[in-house]
Amino acid sequence: MGFDADLGIAYKCDLCNGDPQCARVCQPEAIEYEPVEKLPHARMVQSASKLYQVIKNQMASPGM
Repeated sequence: MGFDADLGIAYKCDLCNGDPQCARVCQPEAIEYEPVEKLPHARMVQSASKLYQVIKNQMASPGM
C-alpha cells in the first residue's frame, strides 16, 4: 500500500498477492476479502460507488 500525503488517502493496494494482511488482522468482518470472481456485479458497482464518493468528498474538502 502507499499513501498520498497531498490527498491524505491510501492507494494502490496490491492485495498482498491474494492474501491481504489487513483483512487477516482486522476485527472479524470489519474488512472482508473476496476474489472479484466471487462478487456479484451489483455488489461491485455498490462498492465502487462508495469508494468514488469517499475520494470525491476528500478532494472537495477545503485545503485540498
